[in-house]
Amino acid sequence: MTQAIAPQNKAVGNTSLLEARSICVRERISGRLLVNNVSLAIEAGSCLGIVGESGSGKSLLCRALLGLLPKGLAASGTVLFEGRDVLSLSERERRALRGAGISFVAQQAMTAYDPLLTLGRQITALFRDRLRLGRNEAHDLACTTLARVGLEAQVLDRYPHELSGGQMQRCMIATSLGLGSRLVIADEPTTALDAKSQYEVLLALKTLVRERGTALILVSHDLGAVQMLAEHVLVLNGGYCVESGLAWQVFNAPRHKVTRALVRTRADLSARFAHHGGTA
Repeated sequence: MTQAIAPQNKAVGNTSLLEARSICVRERISGRLLVNNVSLAIEAGSCLGIVGESGSGKSLLCRALLGLLPKGLAASGTVLFEGRDVLSLSERERRALRGAGISFVAQQAMTAYDPLLTLGRQITALFRDRLRLGRNEAHDLACTTLARVGLEAQVLDRYPHELSGGQMQRCMIATSLGLGSRLVIADEPTTALDAKSQYEVLLALKTLVRERGTALILVSHDLGAVQMLAEHVLVLNGGYCVESGLAWQVFNAPRHKVTRALVRTRADLSARFAHHGGTA
């Protein structure tokens, strides 16, 4: 079970893979709050969706969970991953945690790889470093994980600019599969992709959760994507958690006006799409 808990709610359970309690993100100089007292929890093999308008704090919350905030921002609160407080770890310890522990699928997949090196060289180097594998073992693992997200082994010989956005996203998911990541945070992974690529990326994420028991935090503007994968959902607005609960309950009987607006906008777009025979 996944839990998305507003700050005023009761305490988080003890079986969560990750627990975030009273997370705040503020500007260091001005002290202005950008994320205000948000709590959540997630267990292995489950998916939590985080939705909200642009600027609601979704990405900042995720970066706080990863310990990857820009230098001008500071996070407070408690982020427990398998009992360890991520926010209290040194940068070296956080770096060691990323990968097999927590991995990140970014919105702009092209920026995640060195444009001057082939994907094979980069992915296998990561496997060799983090998993202590030999060259051939790392290559075999890369081929296997790429196949599981619908990509051919020839992808390893290509440079990042030679792949589409959807293919690059699936490379990142394949890397998470290979590392055996126990938690994957995917920040708007289908934004700017065509419909076919979006579906392929979502299927690859579903593979992570259903087959590997990986926990997934999915941040998305696309309510359809969240409904496809998430059991629970958290709605952010202006840095606050305004609603949380079971995904089907939140989307079918939203309580907060922000959630109702998101659901209504989604319904209006779907109706317009159907009216035009499935064309924009």
